[in-house]
Amino acid sequence: MDSKQRSIEEQQFEVEDWFVKALAKLPVDIRTEILEDLLSVMPNLPVIDYWEQQIYGVIPGKNIFYVIDYIKEELNNPILIDLNYVESDDYLDAILENNTIKSKYYEEEE
Repeated sequence: MDSKQRSIEEQQFEVEDWFVKALAKLPVDIRTEILEDLLSVMPNLPVIDYWEQQIYGVIPGKNIFYVIDYIKEELNNPILIDLNYVESDDYLDAILENNTIKSKYYEEEE
């Protein structure tokens, strides 16, 4: 695994090259929005040792739907693995499963 450790606003996480390459292809404003959204919910993402998970997101007004693959384990920093685009139907399914960045954000407020 060729991952790099990052720290933004005191949150530590690791980033795989696939994730970095996918982000690099995006305009700065979209890249920033994805990272800000993800970091806002990272503490609320479920911890499942040794298991890759996914969280879905959307860039409102741009009709960009995406999924982030990550690993979050109890004793390690989260690892951001990859970022891919998905269809709106996939995002709607994720809403029903409470598996979106927005649903995890609201969990924090409860």
